[in-house]
Amino acid sequence: MSSNGWAYASADDGEDDLLMSIDLASEQVVLSDFEFRTRSNLYIHPSGNSIYSFSTIYSPRHLNKYDISNGPAKFLYEWQYHGEFPSDLNKMYIPESGEKAILPGGYVISLSDSEETDMQQVGMISNPGIYSLDCTGDVGKILITSLSFGGYFRPGFYVYDYHTYDLIESEPISKFLVKTGQESGMVEYPDYVYAYANQQGDKVYLIDKYCHNGHTQFAVEVMDID
Repeated sequence: MSSNGWAYASADDGEDDLLMSIDLASEQVVLSDFEFRTRSNLYIHPSGNSIYSFSTIYSPRHLNKYDISNGPAKFLYEWQYHGEFPSDLNKMYIPESGEKAILPGGYVISLSDSEETDMQQVGMISNPGIYSLDCTGDVGKILITSLSFGGYFRPGFYVYDYHTYDLIESEPISKFLVKTGQESGMVEYPDYVYAYANQQGDKVYLIDKYCHNGHTQFAVEVMDID
């Protein structure tokens, strides 16, 4: 859903389909006049003027861009990479600045209004196990959680420089007490971890999620970062 009063939907019928643009005020549905790869993840650019779609069931992956400045989606172009990246890429993380995006595997690509400079690889973050990500571009940090740390299957938290992609610091994520009964529990690592930075970029809030026997429990960690 975009701030322009329109919503956009990816079809899921296992075949190429059309991207739907929905006017929320009139409930009018506009079907695109271009072929669209179904089961694609959609990402609205922070400017609100464009959408990127990442295919999830085709190999090699396709990253396409669409103009939505006038409401209905209009195909612009696709990226130049076909087979150069791993076939399991299907997500992208776009910071609020909108000048770049980070893909699973640590690939960093540029985002711009020019086809010549849009969706070009510009860097690499040395962390292939990105689970969640947050950026504080104003203070120059990229925050990443991973489900592996130090070569072991335990979650960790990493801070990278926003411009050079160098590692600044890293910390393992603690175990926490998971209740298994009214008076019982066990200490375990979380199954999932999500990172959110404060506006100043000197603290990170880690939302830990643990699933056990059909029950879900959460814990919150607050960590200082340099």
